[in-house]
Amino acid sequence: MNGEIQAHYDNDLAFRSMIDWLAGLGKKEREISVDQAIAGAGLTQTEVFRCFRILDQLGYGRLMLGRRGHHSRFIGHGDLSKVGGLARTGQEGGGSVKPEQSPTGAVTIVPGPGCLTIGRAKELLAVSFGVTEDAIEIIIRG
Repeated sequence: MNGEIQAHYDNDLAFRSMIDWLAGLGKKEREISVDQAIAGAGLTQTEVFRCFRILDQLGYGRLMLGRRGHHSRFIGHGDLSKVGGLARTGQEGGGSVKPEQSPTGAVTIVPGPGCLTIGRAKELLAVSFGVTEDAIEIIIRG
C-alpha cells in the first residue's frame, strides 16, 4: 500500500498538492469536504474528486458523493494528516492510517471500486489488529 501512495505522490502533481495540504492540517481530521479541499489544496473540483478516488481505492477512506443537500466529502479511516505524512516520507511505520473498529469490535473494511483480494484483506486486518499477516486466516464458505 505504501508503494502505491508513494507512486501517485511522485507522479501526479494534483495528488501531491492534495497530500501536502492534508499533511499540513496539523490536527486530527477524518472528514474533508470537496469544497474544503478545493480551497485548501488549490485544486479544481475534478482534481479533488480524482485524488479522493485514488485514496478510496488505496483503502485510506471512502468518497461519499453528496445527495439531498449533503456535500460530497472524503471520510478517512483515521487522521488524514497522517496520510499526507505517509506519502511525503515514504515510511508507513508511525504514520499509517488504520481502519476503524466498530463499537462491537468488528472491523469494517470498505474497499474502493474494484475487487478486494485475499492478500489486501489480510493486510488490512493485520494492520487493524496489530498482528502479522501470517496470523490472519481467512475462510470462505460457499
